[in-house]
Amino acid sequence: MADSVAITSDETVAGLVNINTAPAEVLVCLPGMTDELVDGVLTLRRNQTDAFQSVADLLDAPKMTADIFKQVCPYITARSDVFRVRSFGVVGRPNSPSRPEFVCGLDVVLERNGAACRIRYWRELE
Repeated sequence: MADSVAITSDETVAGLVNINTAPAEVLVCLPGMTDELVDGVLTLRRNQTDAFQSVADLLDAPKMTADIFKQVCPYITARSDVFRVRSFGVVGRPNSPSRPEFVCGLDVVLERNGAACRIRYWRELE
């Protein structure tokens, strides 16, 4: 419901807090959000297979009221075009596959913009 009403035709709105990925420390800073409400949001997020499909799903959180929802709604989204990827690769020794010869890890932040994808952050992990 709330995601269908917009004042822009843009597919994404910059600067919104994603309720599917934001940590508790971020959620509690939103207008009207208390520690108890944030706990309810995090519980719903853990228990739902598809998480929040739209911001309107936030109304299902325990203790969430229409008044609090109206306060927080302008600052949240359930969509994101920025993703974090952590990947690890292991190459085994030819004569001893149980002992890795080389381990490599990457921590990458990607931004999808239409059909293009660009790397915003890249770090090799030790």
